[in-house]
Amino acid sequence: LTLKERKVMARLVCVSMCKRVAKDLADKHRAHKFTRVADSFVDECEAELLNIMTEKIKRLPSMGKTIK
Repeated sequence: LTLKERKVMARLVCVSMCKRVAKDLADKHRAHKFTRVADSFVDECEAELLNIMTEKIKRLPSMGKTIK
């Protein structure tokens, strides 16, 4: 997707939930306590999710109506 198309689309992830989960995972797996999550981290997570979804769609067979 182009940058213009991406700005028009709604967010794929809930920003507050993404930040909460990131902090919870950091608390569980890291010795240092993180208190903030940058917006760029959320943007990167969203971009990776979009890439995963795109690759899964490309691997689907050309027949059928349901994305599985």
